[in-house]
Amino acid sequence: MAQEHIARVTMTDEPCDDGTLVRLAGRLDRRTVADVRLGLHELLLETPGIVLLDLDEVVVGDATALGLLVELRRRALRAGSDVRVVAADARTGRLLRRARLSTMLAPTLRGVTPSAALAKAV
Repeated sequence: MAQEHIARVTMTDEPCDDGTLVRLAGRLDRRTVADVRLGLHELLLETPGIVLLDLDEVVVGDATALGLLVELRRRALRAGSDVRVVAADARTGRLLRRARLSTMLAPTLRGVTPSAALAKAV
């Protein structure tokens, strides 16, 4: 019997000037998005200001991950806040642009390496 790989996503958050910086790492897909969703929803309720997502160490595995980003943005805007992606690998940036979610990308991220964009955002 083969052992099934258990996918995990880690999430850390820290306050910053504009709101809260959330760093995610791991594979974000249909298996992991539920736990991440719960954590991010709680964060949106508890945290004033903008939620800045660092997705540099995230692998977007399927459309469920993109759906989570859309849902988070919608919830934040309803609450008078916002969610911005301040760091992402090139593939994730392309996926966001193709899915017409480029408005989620922080202006400093466009055409800049993720680590530089994150340094500017914090």
